Amino acid sequence: MNEYFDSGRDFWNNAPLEINDNIIPNNAIKSNSFKGRLVSRDDDSDKSIIERMKKTRTMKADENLKFDWLIPECIIRGTMGMIYAPPGSGKSFASFYLCLYLLLNKKIKHVVYIDADNSIKTYTKRKIGVTIRKYRRENTFEYWHTGTKKFQEEFSNGMDFIDHILKSGKEFDRRYRDTVLIVDSFRNFIGAGDMLRDQDVIPILNKFQKLRDEKDMTIIYLHHSNKADDEDYKGASSFRDSPDFVYFLRSNNIKDVSLSFVFKNKKKRDAVESFQLDVDLTTKKPEIIITQLGEIQDEE
Repeated sequence: MNEYFDSGRDFWNNAPLEINDNIIPNNAIKSNSFKGRLVSRDDDSDKSIIERMKKTRTMKADENLKFDWLIPECIIRGTMGMIYAPPGSGKSFASFYLCLYLLLNKKIKHVVYIDADNSIKTYTKRKIGVTIRKYRRENTFEYWHTGTKKFQEEFSNGMDFIDHILKSGKEFDRRYRDTVLIVDSFRNFIGAGDMLRDQDVIPILNKFQKLRDEKDMTIIYLHHSNKADDEDYKGASSFRDSPDFVYFLRSNNIKDVSLSFVFKNKKKRDAVESFQLDVDLTTKKPEIIITQLGEIQDEE
């Protein structure tokens, strides 16, 4: 057996056309192109490199992959995005009702909301529990507050919660298919890291991207704007570079009976339009309307 595996190039020149599967090493994969020979992941020969490139290249099926708009021309299912605004602008409120809109209109099946920013008193005052009671019973709108005793008995912090989702298997994937996951807000997930440093921010964003890609979730993380310029986000350049969509949130109106928010598009990778979310709280069920606004030009 060793005469075939001791040296890379000798193996490619001398290996028999048919090799018993029992003697295939862990670092080798079968090739259909080179007459039944093996392609080693550790081998750097031209044949090995070409074969591995052929096996992994984008195919026609990938190019024709269909995608669904959660909000036409604004948010695509299975993408990752950032919503940012100054403190007190209603980011949590807006995200909460955005998710509720998507549920009510059957655009998604589940919401996973991880709140590490607001206090439990805020949660109670805003009657979030009352509003989502029906969906909580149905396990469609699930809300976690990282400050509760129950949460802290199971998870050390919000990122530990994320890590456990990443470790989950097929049963989790079946239950949480078509899910929007809200991270509220980013600063509470970075721990001792510095939001101005890409090397601290990128590892967290990479985990969010992994959730997007491996769990097929739509990820939205909330973030704060720059104090010097409300319409600019706070922190490292990766906040803008990594997400598929970016929206600056402006509250038009926040009252006891009505809410109105404008989501201004700040990145045109996939999304091309801005939109407005209006909530009427005078009805028994919140009436939520989304209006596409096209492009909103930045002010000079």
